[in-house]
Amino acid sequence: MKTKTTPLKYNSYLSYLYANARKISLGHKLKAIYSFLKKYILVGRIFQYIRFFFIWIQTGAYFLIFSTALLILIPIIAISVLGFYLYTISIHNKYNKLFSKIIKSKKVCICFKENEYTATENCSNADIFIFVITNPFTQFTDCVKKINSTTFYISLSYFYSMKKHILDKNKTNVVYNQNGVDV
Repeated sequence: MKTKTTPLKYNSYLSYLYANARKISLGHKLKAIYSFLKKYILVGRIFQYIRFFFIWIQTGAYFLIFSTALLILIPIIAISVLGFYLYTISIHNKYNKLFSKIIKSKKVCICFKENEYTATENCSNADIFIFVITNPFTQFTDCVKKINSTTFYISLSYFYSMKKHILDKNKTNVVYNQNGVDV
């Protein structure tokens, strides 16, 4: 009959475990190792399934967050673009009325320049000088910058509105000058 091992006989935990392991047969050891590994593999698989489950939940949460953000941002962007477009149309109409009064029966010289600092007056016999600033990054607070009563800087976006509504109607009084050369 095997005697029971008591912990008080041993000086350390490792020596106690070693003594208990020597008393158990090899078959029992292998069965214990197998059942331990079987439980470990089962637990590992459970954690793997839980991990996949949380990955799917996380992916769904990201989808919901981003789609909700997109659904909120699209109307905000659309309203902003529409508001900016309406504001631009109203400003262009305001300046079209102003320039219609100024340009009547006067000779106008339209000069195209990269920025407002390199603009020089190249037209002769012109009553009004309009410099079209073609650089889109020029810091205009408005589409028209009045220098004096006969000289104006305008943005390229406003030039097309002005051309359509004013300059094409007064073709005989308008001279285009690009980089010092009459066009």
